[in-house]
Amino acid sequence: MGLHSCGSATDLILEQCQKKRANFVVCPCCFGFMQNELSTDFPRSQVFSEVGLTSQDYHVLAAGADMTYYEGDTTDAHNENREAGKLCMSLVNMDRKLWVEESGWEVRLCRMNPESCTPKNEILVGTAPA
Repeated sequence: MGLHSCGSATDLILEQCQKKRANFVVCPCCFGFMQNELSTDFPRSQVFSEVGLTSQDYHVLAAGADMTYYEGDTTDAHNENREAGKLCMSLVNMDRKLWVEESGWEVRLCRMNPESCTPKNEILVGTAPA
């Protein structure tokens, strides 16, 4: 289980869970910190790699994922960026989901309820293959 798993900490948790065949629940955050990670190859999934997304593109996407602001923040610039940030966050987490599924896992990408509890409100839930 990982809560507030900053940057590539989420990826490290997913790697360890796969090695140990341990089910997981992970709530990723602070996507921009992924830019500092040099030992992990991004994108993670074959699907994202095959569409031509480079590591540099991925880091830009991860930085965009940090533009998810609280729903109550009514600053115009934040309102404009919020939806783009949520899309970037979902794309990064979908890449993670697909990557783990490539190893035969069942993975769900969910949102916390209520969604307004935190801007980084996505959760990855994985079940090891039988």
